[in-house]
Amino acid sequence: EQVQNLFDDAAVEQVAEQANAPKQDVYSAISQVLPQIIDSLTPQAGQTNPQEANADIQQVLNLVSGFLKR
Repeated sequence: EQVQNLFDDAAVEQVAEQANAPKQDVYSAISQVLPQIIDSLTPQAGQTNPQEANADIQQVLNLVSGFLKR
């Protein structure tokens, strides 16, 4: 539920369609890869600008899509 609140539902729906997987599987995959993404962003400690943050979110969704296609 917390992961669902973090991501735009339309973007998750798009990933689900691309991966041919239910949205719940996308959210589950996000919850598995998100800690790794957070760890990679931590050294910046809140200094990420909005463009970088949006790129990072897109990267998360791309990783999830790849994770679901395995």
